[in-house]
Amino acid sequence: YWDYDAVRHQNARFTPEEKTYIEHDTLAGVECIERTMLELGKMEYSMPYTATGIPREAVRRRAKEHNFRQSFLAMVPSYETQMKLEQVFHGGYTHNNRHYIGVIHKGKIVDKDFASSYPYCMLSEKFPMEKFIRYNEPLDVQYILDWSDKYAYIFKLIMLNPRLKTDLTPMPALQKSKAVSLVNGVEDNGRILCAAYMEIYLNEIDLGVIAQQYEWDKALCVEVEFARKNYLPRWFTDYVYECYKAKTVLKGGDPVAYNIAKGKLNSLYGMCVQKPIKQVIEEDYQTGEYSIKEDQDPREIYQKYIDNRNSILPYQWGVWVTSYAFRNLFRLGSCAGLWLYSDTDSCYGQDWDEEALEAYNENCRKILTARGYPGIEHNGRTYWPGVAETEIVCKEFVSVGAKRYAVRDQNDLVLITVAGVPKAGRVCLHDDLENFKAGLIFDGITTGKKLHTYFFESDTWIDENGKISLSMKQVPENAEATKVAESDLPEQGERREKKRSAPNVWQGQKSKFADKDDLTFEEMMSQFKQQSDDKLTDLKRATESKHGGFSRRGGNKRYG
Repeated sequence: YWDYDAVRHQNARFTPEEKTYIEHDTLAGVECIERTMLELGKMEYSMPYTATGIPREAVRRRAKEHNFRQSFLAMVPSYETQMKLEQVFHGGYTHNNRHYIGVIHKGKIVDKDFASSYPYCMLSEKFPMEKFIRYNEPLDVQYILDWSDKYAYIFKLIMLNPRLKTDLTPMPALQKSKAVSLVNGVEDNGRILCAAYMEIYLNEIDLGVIAQQYEWDKALCVEVEFARKNYLPRWFTDYVYECYKAKTVLKGGDPVAYNIAKGKLNSLYGMCVQKPIKQVIEEDYQTGEYSIKEDQDPREIYQKYIDNRNSILPYQWGVWVTSYAFRNLFRLGSCAGLWLYSDTDSCYGQDWDEEALEAYNENCRKILTARGYPGIEHNGRTYWPGVAETEIVCKEFVSVGAKRYAVRDQNDLVLITVAGVPKAGRVCLHDDLENFKAGLIFDGITTGKKLHTYFFESDTWIDENGKISLSMKQVPENAEATKVAESDLPEQGERREKKRSAPNVWQGQKSKFADKDDLTFEEMMSQFKQQSDDKLTDLKRATESKHGGFSRRGGNKRYG
């Protein structure tokens, strides 16, 4: 049994039942990790820390087989170009049609979603495949657009009096947070409607979308760099397609295997946008304060990244993936008679032009087929990455901003998408979309959202035994101060509110620590740490025995 409403502190003691809960809660996590290890064929010492690490080993192995390290060195950008690329990079586009915020739309509202949007871009589009070269003079917008099929460009776009061509444009493309200079900008939830002056770093793909939406008095592209485009190397796109196929055929089957396959596919994009220069954050263990280490030369860090033999995927690939997905989203939205909402790879809208949608999808299928990546047959259906499909059809739709919308589906069920709120929060609307408006509170009891409240004591100290105590700092005898003794702290399990008369008690196997009621949390953690150290020692011995030992032919050998 675990009481989530109890007030706890670091010297709290646990009951035998709570220790049992802690132990089995940990064992459940261990079981999940062991199942993942089994699927990946990994041991404790070789498990990747993140989802991105799962396909990394396979990508590096394939790159080595094709000697791609030399190609990477031939196209890796200079430090200055890398800084520009990080300025150009942007995430998925999430926005709400400003003309209809808070308005409940009724009728047939359809959500169209792209299938595997980022993997499709990697399979079908051309990317910068050589080192960027600096252009010695400014260029106009049209020149870059005219050559955008053959060359990739990065540049700073300077605009005088940029503005939307029409106020009816539902989704403005220019992003305020990416502007390096902005004068008198008028924004819509972070997107620029008009401005007196603006500077922003872009590539040719983003420029194409912006040129369709905006006009200006004058515009010029400066600090221009370009590189020849080509498809991504076949060894990499084959692996992308292989991961997409694995995810597709596992759909509806083993959930663990499916989620690993899905994470592997999505991580191939993530591997391309790992920043080579990362902030080093240090903690002062005496004060508990964090600081950013700034004494390292970023150019040296970047050079170490280039020299690292494991660096094989150029950052610019990831930049162009998000730009292509951004462009495709706007192409999808243009097929809606009324575009209501967007989120990375999906659009809610009304009066969809189904013929235009089918033409778009057919073009995707032709491109993939020409590239040697046909649809995947599974359970009597053909799956294609990049095509737009109907995700949900609803009778009512309302949004009050990005990541905040509610719908009523065809079965009269109210559904919500609100950042940080579980889907169960739909109950708070009381089956009425009129209640979905600014100020609505999704309480934790209804939604099931757990809230941890931390009580901070400014007066803490550590005794000579390393034990942490609260409000026990010694003060001069003549000082007028009130000490809060440890006995004044809330007892373990004590709640601010009256306890339930008959709580639901979780029962499990008897804990290994159930008979040690006098252990503090620190003492329990010390025992856990000792057991962990013992296991790591055994693991180290077992690992070393694989690399060195007795050999009948060569005596006692050790391989480093």
